[in-house]
Amino acid sequence: MPKRTIILLLVLSGALVVSMFRLVAPPTTLIVEFQADGVLLLDDQATSLEDLQLAIQVAVNDDPKTIVIIYADKNMPSAEVVRVAQIVEQSGAAVELNARLP
Repeated sequence: MPKRTIILLLVLSGALVVSMFRLVAPPTTLIVEFQADGVLLLDDQATSLEDLQLAIQVAVNDDPKTIVIIYADKNMPSAEVVRVAQIVEQSGAAVELNARLP
């Protein structure tokens, strides 16, 4: 009996091929820092609480998996840190708190 060769051709849509090989990007990370003198920074730029909230909302709209890391001087009043953490959570981002030790 002669040998038969069967060739299967699988046609995939371009969208399927792209989704199969799409690289997963890391989430957007914003750094919020309370300096010892009370200045609030967002990614090394001085900011207000209102501007911070707006920037976080914009980031979350662009990337719902946005993470905000909050660094605070150990002498910063905890109420201020909690207030910023609440703003971050209300904006829809994940929060990570870190204390800066001398």
